[in-house]
Amino acid sequence: MNARTTLALEKWVMDKDFCLVETMDEIADRLGISKSQLSDYCHVVVRDNFPTWRKKLRIMEAQRLWKEDPSLTVVMVAALVGIQDKSNFRRQFFEVTGQNVSKWLGELKDRV
Repeated sequence: MNARTTLALEKWVMDKDFCLVETMDEIADRLGISKSQLSDYCHVVVRDNFPTWRKKLRIMEAQRLWKEDPSLTVVMVAALVGIQDKSNFRRQFFEVTGQNVSKWLGELKDRV
């Protein structure tokens, strides 16, 4: 793994650019790396494929947003993390967390 690719992707995560609605090709182009470098980084460093890694980053960001402001709606949070369809967001949330959004939010509110 070359340092340029690693730095570009670390910045991409830190800047929360995973919330942008972009294809893998567009991301690689914007970062100045090849699609295969992006894919290799995911397999070697993250140990996941790119779509799954981005999905996990987005759902973790959604959880962070709700912890900061539990009054945000599902539609608002989905849009903020780059998932345009509410039902797609709910499905991805369940895939990553093993819980549906309502249950997770209910538990969050119980903790606050």
